Amino acid sequence: FLSIVQPQLCPSTEEKTPDYYDHVLNQVVYHQLKAAKDGTLDCLKDTLRNIYFVKERIVHGQEHTMNEEYVDAMESASNPKDVAKLKAWAKFVQLYSQNIRQFPELAYNMASTQAPSGAVYKDTMRLAAPAGHDGYPLRWRNIPLSDDPMAIKIPVKGVDCCASTPKNDVICIASEEFAGIYDMSSGEALHMLNVSAFSVCLTEDAESLFVGG
Repeated sequence: FLSIVQPQLCPSTEEKTPDYYDHVLNQVVYHQLKAAKDGTLDCLKDTLRNIYFVKERIVHGQEHTMNEEYVDAMESASNPKDVAKLKAWAKFVQLYSQNIRQFPELAYNMASTQAPSGAVYKDTMRLAAPAGHDGYPLRWRNIPLSDDPMAIKIPVKGVDCCASTPKNDVICIASEEFAGIYDMSSGEALHMLNVSAFSVCLTEDAESLFVGG
C-alpha cells in the first residue's frame, strides 16, 4: 500500500493514481499499526508524521478517519516521545485541516511555520519543500517559540461548555439555539440537540447531558 501512496508524497507529482487509490490511502496506516506489534512507530514518519500524506488524506476527505488513527497510534506507541510527536501532529491536523482543504498547495508552508521546537516543524524539515516562486513560500516573522496552546477548535458560537475526562473524549457546547456534543480529539460533531441551550452539564461517566435553556 505504501509503495502506491509514496509517489504522491512530494511537493508535486505527475504520476497518475490508480482507481483504488482512495482505498489504499485509507488503509495504509491501519496496516502499519498492525505490523508494528512491538510499539515501535518509526514507520509513521512516512504517513501520520508526513505533511504530504496528511494533505492527501485531507484532500480526499479522510481527516476524520485520520484523527482516529492518531488516537490508535498513541495507544500503540511504547515510547513516550512517539506519543508526544503524534499528539502534536493530531493537534495540527485538527487545527489546520480546514485551511489545508481550502489551500492544499500551502500545506507544507503551514507545517513549516509551526514552532521550531515542535514535532510538526522538525518532521516537515526532513522533506523536500515545494519550489519557490513569486509570493511563495510565505514566512511568518513571529513564528511561535513553543507549541500552540490551543488544543481544539470548534467553529460554533458558545455561551457555555463542559468536557468529559480524556478517556470519554467528548465536549458539550451550549450555543443558545442548540446544544452540540463533539469529539474532544477531532472536533467532529457527534450529536446536535435542537433545544434552547444556555448551559450544559455532563455527568462524570459522560452518559448523560443536562441542558439549561
